[in-house]
Amino acid sequence: MTTCKRLDHLWKIWRGEYLEELRKRAQRKHRGPRSRIRREPEIDELVLLKGDCPRNTWKMGRVHKLLRGKDGVCRSAVIRTANGNDLVRAVGHLYPLEISSRENGKEHSPGECR
Repeated sequence: MTTCKRLDHLWKIWRGEYLEELRKRAQRKHRGPRSRIRREPEIDELVLLKGDCPRNTWKMGRVHKLLRGKDGVCRSAVIRTANGNDLVRAVGHLYPLEISSRENGKEHSPGECR
């Protein structure tokens, strides 16, 4: 057997067994060194929409509706932009502009200074 044939055989085994097993596993939450725990967006929250352009030119919008999967986890959201267009974006591409008081563990009244 030549080296190329052995490599092809090894590749077929690796692809057929290892990659298929990874696909079956379907790990939902990756716990890698760069992963962050992201919270679910809220209705009427202002967000930046991640794009392929520089960050200072990303579009801004307001969360209009949350789209959930069969398991009840929010995977995407309908965002209404300033000109009235509705865009569907993945939650991973949304960056909140406002800091929620619930994140800090305290509730503040609207007129209260922080």
